[in-house]
Order: sequence, then structure tokens, then C-alpha cells
Amino acid sequence: MKNLMIYIGEKPEFDPDNAVLVKLQIENSLRFWKPEDIMLVTNFPYEYMGIKALVINNSYYKYDRRSCKLYGVVELFNRGLIGDEVYWNRDLDTYQMQPLGELGQKDFEVVTREWPKLLNFGSHFFKKGAESFFRRIEQVAEQYQITDENAFILLVRTTKFENTYRKLNATYDLGQGQLKQHYELAEKPIKVLHFHPKRLEMFKPYMTPELIELFKKYGYK
Repeated sequence: MKNLMIYIGEKPEFDPDNAVLVKLQIENSLRFWKPEDIMLVTNFPYEYMGIKALVINNSYYKYDRRSCKLYGVVELFNRGLIGDEVYWNRDLDTYQMQPLGELGQKDFEVVTREWPKLLNFGSHFFKKGAESFFRRIEQVAEQYQITDENAFILLVRTTKFENTYRKLNATYDLGQGQLKQHYELAEKPIKVLHFHPKRLEMFKPYMTPELIELFKKYGYK
């Protein structure tokens, strides 16, 4: 499995928030992953704790900067850089707390939050066979000038994509929306939290001591 983190900025550098978060992410990832299985993808040179970014073309999506994960993956496919492994593609404000376990039963696996019902693109898993799926999402996003997540939801609702992906429990992306309700529905222990550091106090009851200490190290208290 590969741990994929993509940041494509409008400028050739991390913005102030992500400049700190990427360091926290790399150090936290090294607790669970071998360095060779961590893929940081940016549109500018960067290196931290021995993890060197793979620099790709400036695939900056002007309609919503959060959709850079989609465009980064498409560029990786264009360059023949997606192998036979399972890839975890996630936002920089998702934090792993436990081993992820076995994944890859289908070519595309995405977290669903049942209350309210929502497919979340912030943490998903894919394999090489999902290439045509990503390209279709890109087409829809461009056509309607919407985010990657909304393009994916639109595809699922209006086409026969329902049986082409697997829904995952919120343990792989426990976020701030309806936090208590989703926590009750999530498999335990929680594997991945998803929140902006400004909501740290809200999430501390759900964090491992190791993750709390890492946040302190990087100035979040």
C-alpha cells in the first residue's frame, strides 16, 4: 500500500497552514509507513525527514483548490506512475492513528457517512483499475466547474457507478460533521481523524496520546 499526499498550490510553495501540517503529516506517517511507501506529490521541490516530493506539472484546479487530489492522481496516471498497489489518497488534515488493515477489495473505496448520508472524497483508496473512473470524475468536474467530491457524487447519482466502488466505514475518515453520531457508528478503534487544527479541542477526546503530543510539537495546543 502507498500513502499518497498531494498538494498542488497556486504558488510554488505550501500556504502557511499546510507548511506546518505537511511536516506533522510526514512525521506521523513515518510511525506507520516505510519511507519508500510515502508519496508526497507537489508542484514544487520539497523535502522533510527524508521524504522528498515528487514534482509534477502545475495541475492547479482553479474552481476549488481542495480538488488538487483528483488532478494530481490523473497526472500520476498520465506519467505511468501508478503501480499495482492500493493507494490511500487523502487531505493533509487527515491524521492516521491506527494501522489501516487490508483494503483494495474494489478498485475504488470511499468513506460514507450515514447521518446525513454523504460520500466523502477526503480519504479514499484506489488501485490501478480506477484510472477510467478518475478520468470520468475529472471530465464531470470540468464540465460543471465543481469539486472532485461533488463530481463523484453526481456520477454515482446519475450513472451506473453504484456497484463499481466499495463504501467504507467512517473509521477511515472521522470528521467534524455530526462528530458524535458518526463516532458511534464508526468501527473502533478509530483509524483516521479529519479536522482542521483550529478544531483541535473538539477532537482531543478522540485522539491517541501520541497524536496529541505530535500536535504539541508542531505548535498546536
